[in-house]
Amino acid sequence: MTTAEMLSSPNQTDFAFVSAVHELVDSRRASTTADLILSAICHALRPGSKSATDLHEVVAQIWPGSRTSQADIERALLLGKELRHVHQEQGLQESLWALTATGLEDVARHETWVTGIREQTCKEIVVRAWVGLRIEIDLDKAELWLDALVRSLVEGIQASQDAYMGQIGRVGRDTLSPRGLDPKLVIQSLENKLSNSSDVDFLKSLAVAALDPLDTFGNELVSHITVGCVLHSYVAGRDGAAARSRLGKPVGQRALIDTPVLVDLLGPRRVLKPAEFTIAQAVQAGWELVVCEHSLDELSQLIEREVPRIKRAFTEAHENGVRNEWYASLVEDQLPSYCVEGLRDGTYSSLDDMISASNEMRETLERLGVEVRPHGNDRDQSSVELFERALRRDLGTGRTRSDEVLQRDANSMAMVARRRRREKGKTWPGGWIVTSDKHVSPAYAAVEASDSIPLALTLAQWSTLHSASIEPTSIVDLAQAAASQLIDEAMLLLPARFPADVAMDLARQLSPERGGSEMDFRLAQLSLNSVLDEAGHKRSGASLASEVLESRVKRIEWLKNQELVSERRRRTNAEQNVLAAKAAAQHADNEAASARASAATQTAELAKLSDKYAWSQRRFTRLLLSVCSSLLMLAGFIAVLYFDVAPIIKIVSGGTFFGSILAGWRWCLSESRSYWAILLVTIAGMLAFGADSVGVYCALESNCN
Repeated sequence: MTTAEMLSSPNQTDFAFVSAVHELVDSRRASTTADLILSAICHALRPGSKSATDLHEVVAQIWPGSRTSQADIERALLLGKELRHVHQEQGLQESLWALTATGLEDVARHETWVTGIREQTCKEIVVRAWVGLRIEIDLDKAELWLDALVRSLVEGIQASQDAYMGQIGRVGRDTLSPRGLDPKLVIQSLENKLSNSSDVDFLKSLAVAALDPLDTFGNELVSHITVGCVLHSYVAGRDGAAARSRLGKPVGQRALIDTPVLVDLLGPRRVLKPAEFTIAQAVQAGWELVVCEHSLDELSQLIEREVPRIKRAFTEAHENGVRNEWYASLVEDQLPSYCVEGLRDGTYSSLDDMISASNEMRETLERLGVEVRPHGNDRDQSSVELFERALRRDLGTGRTRSDEVLQRDANSMAMVARRRRREKGKTWPGGWIVTSDKHVSPAYAAVEASDSIPLALTLAQWSTLHSASIEPTSIVDLAQAAASQLIDEAMLLLPARFPADVAMDLARQLSPERGGSEMDFRLAQLSLNSVLDEAGHKRSGASLASEVLESRVKRIEWLKNQELVSERRRRTNAEQNVLAAKAAAQHADNEAASARASAATQTAELAKLSDKYAWSQRRFTRLLLSVCSSLLMLAGFIAVLYFDVAPIIKIVSGGTFFGSILAGWRWCLSESRSYWAILLVTIAGMLAFGADSVGVYCALESNCN
């Protein structure tokens, strides 16, 4: 697929976007705006030479909202010339730019990657459509669905980066405001694009699968789309010199790393490496990174308590025919997912290794440049109590935490709040808690109403914040780190994440052996918003599964009804086609009969012509014979008239002469006339001629005597 084909529609532009991102990630050289623009320029030049003005328009399609100027295009072209990816040639009216052999080879390689991943994904969609919907679709239909899916993923991911598309929002005062990737944006985009509810449900399940790191479907596409959006946002933020000038450096800003980030440092390679890279970048930029001792204690207790339970859950899942991935994606804790991935990618050979890594976390943090220390709230217990009460109110009755955990969270909040009070009035707020806990910021706002800056940042938001304040050594690495964290956080934003026992029961009830499917499992993550009934009691997995399976039955019934409607339509069309075919056959028979009659007439006329021609030939022969016979009779008649012979001979000779003329004329006049008459006349003539000859001879003899 060429870039011209990619850019023929908005959907295809998304795949050009993915291809350009793949080029950036694969080359590992991108660190400036010019690199981003050059990647788009190279794909725009794939079909042929273009002017700088034309390239400006195409780049705007691949990197929308980038506010790229013509001067930016020129700088990128000069960079491409230095890298020997593009060269300049003279056109009829203006200079044109074209790919060099090296540039063409690079672009073709990346487009081949996109084409391959597109074909592979389409084949997977065909398989999942049969498993989930019990319908057979062709690759053309799969491509249409893939286009809709990619368009929605791009829209959802780009929307989460709106604040960085060259616009200034809020993190501190006059700074940027990070947003996370919300899967609801992707789902809503799908609902807006399709009207068929069954198709929408199916594509929703595909979108959730694509966002789930434990599912291989669409992971590369989502990763590249997210990396591209983050790259785009980074460069837009880094180019905002005025904003960086107002913001200043983050030197001395405190980042209190909470327990969920420590869990990330125990996670699989996909999570561990980006987290380590983000921390290293922050240390290099002058951040003050702190982990409270109580967080290490919490991590140790969590791992020692949960890992054995996860081991038992995996054993139970295996015995019940439940995939570990299903259970891990349904349970509200992310640790089971990390266990599955860590064992799969070889980070750990067994889950006991994760326990050992947890015990060595203090050494790991010190190696990364993170300070481990007490919270220091001994003289600030009143703040701790205020934050603890605020957390309890925000948590409500739906979810509970132990008093010990609540006190730890409140101590973390108090520690950072104290730093913020000291830094009040400055551009930077003083500190954040880096955590995925969604209750920290609301609880802090309830206590510190005058502080409008949220207290908590997720790891992905913190990574993205670096783009507004530091010069990273590798913007591609930073983008990939943030992208991985954004995708990981997106899975936690799905509505349905259940307690361990409910998740296991639900996964078992949704297994194929119980009538469930992959699609049902994914829709369960979207449709079941609460594990509590109206009375506030926790619902069982069987109850939740029955709701999902009931929805599945309704969906299958709807599909069957649609199939019946389609079958009736096909039957009606078939009957109409049969009637039309019969009418066409009758018409064809009539035309065939007419053709046969015409052919018979033409054959008869041809036979008549043939007979007429043959008669003409025979009549000529008859005429010739008649003339010869008449001439012979005439010769005999003249001879008997000239010599003195008996009158009877003269009479016979004359009669045969005139008889031969009459018989020959009648013979030549009609084909039906028999030749016997002329034959008799001829025989008679012969006899008469003989008589004439005898008479003549006798006459000559008498004259001689």
